[in-house]
Amino acid sequence: MAAQLVYPSFPKASVSSIQLNHNPELVRTVAATASRVATFLDADTRTSSDSYEAALMAAGAAIDGIKRLERGEIDNGFCLVRPPGHHAESNRAMGFCLFNTLAVATKWAIRHLGLHRIMIVDWDLHHGNGTQKSFYRNEKVLYCSYHQFPFYPGTGALAESGKGRGWGDTVNIPLSTGHGDLEFARIFNDIFIPLANLSSPAHPCFLRF
Repeated sequence: MAAQLVYPSFPKASVSSIQLNHNPELVRTVAATASRVATFLDADTRTSSDSYEAALMAAGAAIDGIKRLERGEIDNGFCLVRPPGHHAESNRAMGFCLFNTLAVATKWAIRHLGLHRIMIVDWDLHHGNGTQKSFYRNEKVLYCSYHQFPFYPGTGALAESGKGRGWGDTVNIPLSTGHGDLEFARIFNDIFIPLANLSSPAHPCFLRF
């Protein structure tokens, strides 16, 4: 049976939704770039006049996808969005990331849908420092990442495994260069999938960068 694809329309995320993960000062800073041709928020992170709107739409897409999954309208969702998000911290845009799209959507799902066990799998050359920080003390979110280490932004060591009630809910797989499909498949099959099954979430929601 051929896959049925849906390309839904969705609203941009509200400021209140963004502030579930980011402080108001950062939101105001990014919003102020909307009227400017170019703004550098740090050495790597540049905005245009449309970047703030795009960041709101990116978070809106993730939130809308979670809503549709929870209602059973779709079996899975793929949000092809920019700007990226996993480096953005609660008070800081960095690494080309303005708002942390997944962290915003995850906290929205916890707050508004009552989801209590969410797994985020982050695969990228760089470690998602912002996403890790967002849930480092949160037992409701299992954050898993594989990435090149040491590399930008310098986080993601094996020993970084969470704190307080979130201890053990951060799983980092730091890798050297030269790995390929077989190694990545083994990480999923031998580590991430067993962790997902072990967690046995009542309301599973798998978000991937």
